[in-house]
Amino acid sequence: MRRHRKSQVGMTLMEIMVVIFLLGLVFAVGMPNFNALTHAKLRKDATRLAGTIRYLYNQAAMKGLCMRLKFDLKKNKYQVEVSTDGRCLIDSEQNNAYQAKKKEEEKKRKEKLKKEKQSESSSTTLGGWSGEKPISLEVKKATFQQFSGGLLKARPLSAGVTFDSIFVSHQKEPYSKDKGPRYTYLHCLPLGRCQRAMIYLKDARNTIFSLEIKPLTGRVVVHSEKVELSDSFTNRKKGDDDDDS
Repeated sequence: MRRHRKSQVGMTLMEIMVVIFLLGLVFAVGMPNFNALTHAKLRKDATRLAGTIRYLYNQAAMKGLCMRLKFDLKKNKYQVEVSTDGRCLIDSEQNNAYQAKKKEEEKKRKEKLKKEKQSESSSTTLGGWSGEKPISLEVKKATFQQFSGGLLKARPLSAGVTFDSIFVSHQKEPYSKDKGPRYTYLHCLPLGRCQRAMIYLKDARNTIFSLEIKPLTGRVVVHSEKVELSDSFTNRKKGDDDDDS
């Protein structure tokens, strides 16, 4: 009886060892395939996004439209939008335009008041400045709506692929899911020009692809590694297609 029990115990341990060996074998064979699958998804999304940006650039140039790519950093989606009123000002440009206009109008107002004081008769010079209506300094914001024509459809990234971060030339720093606003935008203008940008895509294994957008041609260079912003924006060579936008 003792020998029989020892035999049963020995067989049970042997079976456990065989199961562990088989699980290890399956894991060893399956892991490279899983890695290859996630890498393929990352490459596919990078290629698709690069094609969308290039198509966006061509559509804006050929149709004379102000278009932009809207990135949702929390839901890892992107979609194309088109200006409904022909305006192309983005946030930083609107602020600069407003400040410039305000400064110009303030200068004109001071010059007019100075002439009014120097005049001998205020009734015969400027016709009563105090009664005139103030000039509006409002700079209207461009309005956009979703564009779904042709190949420009709203697209989510593949499962396991996310936006690591995005930097567009009008931003002060890269935006990500945890840093900055939820949405950021890449604009393409009617005269054939896009904003300079760097888009980082990441898969579940933290492999990063970098999409570098060239402003003059709309060309997108896909790097199978993380390219530092300093290499793309600061250390540019003379003659490269990378003028500031």
